[in-house]
Amino acid sequence: MLSRGDVARRLRVTKTTVLRFEGTLLHPQVDGEGVRYFDPDEVERIANSRAAKPAPEASGEIAAEAFRLFRQGYDLEEIVMRLKQPPATIRYLFSEWCSGL
Repeated sequence: MLSRGDVARRLRVTKTTVLRFEGTLLHPQVDGEGVRYFDPDEVERIANSRAAKPAPEASGEIAAEAFRLFRQGYDLEEIVMRLKQPPATIRYLFSEWCSGL
């Protein structure tokens, strides 16, 4: 099992970004003291998927609106429907938003 710091280093993101990924991209196990541990296989799948995919095209207007909806707590499915964009584009924008730019 990996710590949040281990995950941040592997994904090349901040610990805050790992926290944002929790419950969506990452599903940690929590021990009796509330410490979160991450499955190395899940982390590796995320690392591979982030490295293998080219960035989908999205206009600045679409990105700005998606970021606003992420901030307001809308789920990805609702954002796809509202913005009429492919799921891959919204997933990519969500990853960018979580990474803190």
